[in-house]
Amino acid sequence: MNTETQTQELWQRRLQLFPITAEVRPAPRDGSPVLTVGGCDLDALAHEYGTPLYCFDAATLDAAAE
Repeated sequence: MNTETQTQELWQRRLQLFPITAEVRPAPRDGSPVLTVGGCDLDALAHEYGTPLYCFDAATLDAAAE
């Protein structure tokens, strides 16, 4: 198994810990993996607003409330 495949599998296992809309997508600028929640690039949000940054995912909150 190559390193890229191992990295993808690790991301998939860890995504279970994040909100239900969390995804790993390729960054438009260079194709590196970027974590998104609700379609929002978390790297971009951290760059714009600084860290720590607390984000809430409406879909996850709605699912938990049901």
